[in-house]
Amino acid sequence: MSGNEREEEIVFEICVVVPKKSEKQGDESSLDCVEVLADEFKKGGLIVERVIGLQNEFIK
Repeated sequence: MSGNEREEEIVFEICVVVPKKSEKQGDESSLDCVEVLADEFKKGGLIVERVIGLQNEFIK
């Protein structure tokens, strides 16, 4: 192999869908599980984008 060839990087995209919490639960003191999951993905070196939908929240 010549010195000019570059190694291919593995690039992929995932999406995690989390149903929104019911407002009836009312337990505001509990941690936002989506926020915790997004933080863990960031710690793992992933680029994280959160999208809030009508019924679900998406982590991309």
